[in-house]
Amino acid sequence: MSKSGGGHVDFDLFTTGQVGMALTNPEAIANFDEAMPGQWGTAPMIRNVGEGSDLGGNALAVTKSSKHPELAAELVAYMTSRESIQEFCHNGNWIPSRSSLSAEDIGYADHEDVMQQFIDQGTTIPLSMVKAQSGEYFSSLNAVFGDYLDLCFLGELTPQEASAQMMEAMLSVTSR
Repeated sequence: MSKSGGGHVDFDLFTTGQVGMALTNPEAIANFDEAMPGQWGTAPMIRNVGEGSDLGGNALAVTKSSKHPELAAELVAYMTSRESIQEFCHNGNWIPSRSSLSAEDIGYADHEDVMQQFIDQGTTIPLSMVKAQSGEYFSSLNAVFGDYLDLCFLGELTPQEASAQMMEAMLSVTSR
């Protein structure tokens, strides 16, 4: 429940034992260690027919209208260098954007095996998902879908109603 719960509902329900599983990302590891040391573990992402995962991350870009495109490109090159990515991932328990980096390369302080599981899982993300989640409509749709899912989880919409309204919203957003 991303909206009505302030984004921490899964963590709170999981760490208090009210639910037995939370779908989350590696950022939560330190919090799980603090809240329930030695009492949690990981499993591969849920799958149906194909594999996949949640695609997250940040993007750096240099626009055509940049006042100093050479300097901006130099900054992007520095930020995405192997060394910078290693440090960024190590310090924040992040998954590397470079496929050439393993958990051992990064030297995570804790749970190197868990982090490698996350890294390996990231290699199963199909290109079609990458395109969909990095397309022009994704941010808008993601917010709208979160609203309808919360209404469904709170019992204010049936799953069928939520699905129908999500489809309507998707068609509205993508037809602009």
